[in-house]
Amino acid sequence: MLSAPCSQEDYVATKHSFNHLNMSLQQHAINVLRYWALVEEFTPPVVDKEYKSKNTRSIQSEVFEDKDIPWLEKHRFETHQNTHKHKWEYTVFLGVNRIKVLLKTIEAMFSDEKDGYNESSNQHTYLLAFKVDVNGKPLGNSLEIPDYIVALGCITQCDPPSLACLDPDKKAHIEQAIRDSVSDSCDGCALKKRIQPIDFSLLHCLLTNVLKIIGWEKIVKPPDTALQNAIVAHGKEIPFAEQGQEKSFFNSRFLNDINGALKKWQNDPAGISQALRQYLAPASPEQREDLTDRNVLRRYISPQFMAPARWPCAGDYPLAINQQVAVNLALQETSSSSIFSVNGPPGTGKTTLLNDIISNIIVKRAQALSTLANPTDAFGDPIEVVIDRITYTVRKPKPILQGYEIVITSSNNNAVENISKEIPSSKAIDAQWELDYFADLAQHILDIPDCWGLCAAVLGRQDHINKFFGKFWKSIKDDQAPGFNDWLLERMNNKPQAQADWQRAKKEFQSTYRTYTILLQQLTEVAQDLEQLNTITQQLQATEQQQQALAQQKLEYDAALAALEKPRALLEEKYNDCTERLNHCQQGNPGWWSCLSQSKEYKQWAFQQTKALGAQNVARQELEKWDQQAQEVQNKRYALTREQETLAKEHTRLQTALANQHKYIEHHKAALGPHLPDDTFWQQPEERLQQSTPWHSEALHKVRGTLFVKAMNLHRAFIGQAAIQFSDHLSSLNALIVNKKKWPNNEVAVL
Repeated sequence: MLSAPCSQEDYVATKHSFNHLNMSLQQHAINVLRYWALVEEFTPPVVDKEYKSKNTRSIQSEVFEDKDIPWLEKHRFETHQNTHKHKWEYTVFLGVNRIKVLLKTIEAMFSDEKDGYNESSNQHTYLLAFKVDVNGKPLGNSLEIPDYIVALGCITQCDPPSLACLDPDKKAHIEQAIRDSVSDSCDGCALKKRIQPIDFSLLHCLLTNVLKIIGWEKIVKPPDTALQNAIVAHGKEIPFAEQGQEKSFFNSRFLNDINGALKKWQNDPAGISQALRQYLAPASPEQREDLTDRNVLRRYISPQFMAPARWPCAGDYPLAINQQVAVNLALQETSSSSIFSVNGPPGTGKTTLLNDIISNIIVKRAQALSTLANPTDAFGDPIEVVIDRITYTVRKPKPILQGYEIVITSSNNNAVENISKEIPSSKAIDAQWELDYFADLAQHILDIPDCWGLCAAVLGRQDHINKFFGKFWKSIKDDQAPGFNDWLLERMNNKPQAQADWQRAKKEFQSTYRTYTILLQQLTEVAQDLEQLNTITQQLQATEQQQQALAQQKLEYDAALAALEKPRALLEEKYNDCTERLNHCQQGNPGWWSCLSQSKEYKQWAFQQTKALGAQNVARQELEKWDQQAQEVQNKRYALTREQETLAKEHTRLQTALANQHKYIEHHKAALGPHLPDDTFWQQPEERLQQSTPWHSEALHKVRGTLFVKAMNLHRAFIGQAAIQFSDHLSSLNALIVNKKKWPNNEVAVL
């Protein structure tokens, strides 16, 4: 159950890749499983002092002496008698105490732990339980010992108490000691062989011995605290047809699976299924998205994530925004064997969205069926199995039929039964839909006054399974309603009609799906228009911001040019002065003879001229440098002006595009009304947003409901066209489950 089977090649490849994983993942998973196992092991079972069930006729609690015991006081419990239809039995709970007392005690035993258990509970638990008949005689193999009692018995053997003492051998020893004490205690009377009815003294003796075995005096001070409300007995009148079928779940139903997974992680981590590895892996914050973030919500409610079908519920209401997002994500995330969790308090619509998930799984399988030329192509070659001289024929379903199974399970049996009864009820379907999926047969089998289809059943317990198959398979023509086998035989005898029904149902489903695809594409285009509107708006805003930035930068360039003007005037004046001095110097040239003779006068003149020429060069270079800086600013300003012109054209274009896009959106808004999730929609207050139904289109809403109806019709026609295959298969399944025929393991897997 916890590990998916794989081929030898897959196993080797997985093992090789696993060696490269971070080993902290394996250790994390082991720690989680160890913690989980401890929680399951130390969770005390609850005994309800106000227990009620369909068979309970009276309740006796707080037994402190013989007169409180119903089988010893028959004159007070005259109705507690066996009949030809019913028998009476009692469940006896020893050592009843408040759970909160036990939890505080366990917490005190590990006082060094930083995290305490703060949950308060007024419920009661017990040390052990067993059943007796109407006369107080113990019923064989009815002894139940809670896991936490055995675990406490191991822990108290350590000083100080330690979880290290939870050794499997020690636990087995403690449990056996308790069983031996119950079997051979109290003056040598064996409980299971006892002739006289059990009285209070024997019960008190049994309880005292068990308290000693588990070291109760080390756990609770004073130890006689456990004797408060010492015994609670539930009297139950059980029909003979249901005797031995009721299963008690005093201990965890998950502990063996958890320990099996823990052993697998420790010894062969490569063999762990992907789903379990994902479930136990450390949380990755970067992979999480907060659905309270409206941008995230906006993305996952978009048409591209919309599930094809919907449940055509009574009232024909669409799902609210978070319900639809949960359905969209659940179908997307679980498409590759992933795990998806939806949490919410009672009354928030979890069952409602579950119906939508179911409808989409059915439609997904209908898509696969609609690709078949003939339904018989979905089955393999016949396999004959001879059991007790009877030949059964089975055919393995091909992969096209596999992977669409739906199992509803819970720790609360009533919750599962309620859902299983609600789904096929006509109250779950709006009156406008004429949906008939073996409705007459469903009404007879499920004991529901008005059904639309045989699409769910309360199974699990063997009596439920027997009851279901007893009505489902065998002929019930006497009741004016044919059994399913009769319907299949009718289809086999009228193959042309079955073929016509199949072709018609397939054509109608495919046509409806094409209509859905067209409408979804139209809605997708609306979403694209909205996205385009947002894109254009963002581009326009970006353009305007750029224009503002360029305008500001242009002002900065103008200011820079203005700042360059005054220093340049000074530099130009300096250059002119240097030029004038150079010209004046040249005019005082002493003549060629003075130059030829290198007179003193010439040398002085040459020095002054060189000095004036150098000063002019320096002044010219400074002026040229300044002009170069100014030219650079001018060039940038010119480029900026060109960019402004380009942006102005783009701004005009975007304004035109935005105006046109608004026209499209107004057209869409006329069609979708308040369901169009534009910017105004996402600005709603939180309470109104949570009640909203974005992307709700009347046409698409209708088609999505119709698609589910057509999918159910296609399934019915598929069964009718493959009546031989279904008859053989279900007949074999009936022989296995109801008639208890022993089948070869390989063929059981096929069934």
